[in-house]
Parts: sequence; C-alpha cells; structure tokens
Amino acid sequence: MPREEAPSDSKQSLPSLQYNPRRVAVLLGVYAVLCVLCLLWAFRSRRPPKYPAAECLVPPVSDYRVDRAFGVRSQDGSEVHLGEDVELPAYTPVYAIAPGYVAYAGTAPEFQGVIVVEHRLADGTVFRSIYGHLEPIAFLVQEREVVSGGQEIGYLAEADEELETPHLHFGLRKGPHVPGVWEAYGWGPEELLTEYYQPSVFLVAHRCQGIQGE
Repeated sequence: MPREEAPSDSKQSLPSLQYNPRRVAVLLGVYAVLCVLCLLWAFRSRRPPKYPAAECLVPPVSDYRVDRAFGVRSQDGSEVHLGEDVELPAYTPVYAIAPGYVAYAGTAPEFQGVIVVEHRLADGTVFRSIYGHLEPIAFLVQEREVVSGGQEIGYLAEADEELETPHLHFGLRKGPHVPGVWEAYGWGPEELLTEYYQPSVFLVAHRCQGIQGE
C-alpha cells in the first residue's frame, strides 16, 4: 500500500516575525532623517531669497505726481488712504523702486493686479513697496524673483467697472514680508497709518541722484 504523506505544517513556511531591535532602530533612524530633511526643505522654501540692500530709491513711474494723497479719508469717513494714487494712462510701465524680492504677485478685488516687493536699506531698514491696479496678465516678474532698482515689473490696468480712471496705487509698508499674511491694503482704519511710510516723503528722503524722477 502507498505510504500516506504527513500533512504539511503551513506555519513552517511563514517568515519569522520575531522582534528585531536592530532593524527597528534602523527604520526609526531613517524615518527621523527623512523628517528632518522635509522640515529643512519647508523652511528653505519659506525663507526669502537673498537680495542686495538699496543705496537709494527711484520712483515707481516716470511721472510721479500725486493725485490722491496719503492719509486722506474715504467718502464715508470710515477709512484712510494707506498710499498715494498717481493717475496715468493704461499700460504705463511700473518700476521696482529698489532692489528686493517679489513677495506677492497676483490679484485682489481691491487692486486688480498687485505686486508686493520687499526691500532693505543700507542701514538695515526693511520695508515693502505695494503696486496696485496693475494689469495682471502683463506682469513681468513672478513671486520670489529678485529684482533690481528701476526694473520694469508691470503695467497699469485699463479702467473697468471698479477702476474709473487708470492709476497706480503706491504704498510703502514697514517691516518684512510675513508669508501667509495679507499686507496690500489700499484703505484701512486710521490706526494702520503708523505701519506705513508716506510714499512721496520717503522717496524724496532716499532718492537716487541723476536717475528717473530726479
């Protein structure tokens, strides 16, 4: 009679699942290194790029004549103007007033296209220049790009239902750019005035000799 084969033990074919402290330690070490690398990459992506300090400033447009002053009240008196308006034809070129990096370039209901550039003076003063009412499809720079003083960054937008007359809203806000915090306000409560420089006065105080707008 044929011999009956003994039933196979399926447990013998399974891999060993015994706890291996050395293997666990290696896996935890690899995981920790990956976490550190991810954090460094995230920090580096949020850190502003390096840019040179500004020795002097140039006007944001070639003919800088203020049509709506800094600090004037809105029609209902509830807000004040946090910059200066300069009326010029649509598609007038707009320039960065100094070296810096583009902290924001996009759209806003109040501004159509708006660009914010962070700058640093030679004495260490950090501030942001705000250029509002630009044509958003004609930006010449993008976010995190380093720009030079006098570099063309965009053009004024055409009039539309919200913008009765083409003009540049130009503001100067104190301090560095804070990622994720909106900073390009055209109008606001009176207490916000202390966070801004009066643009025409600041430009004159730091103007470049012999350059456009002199």
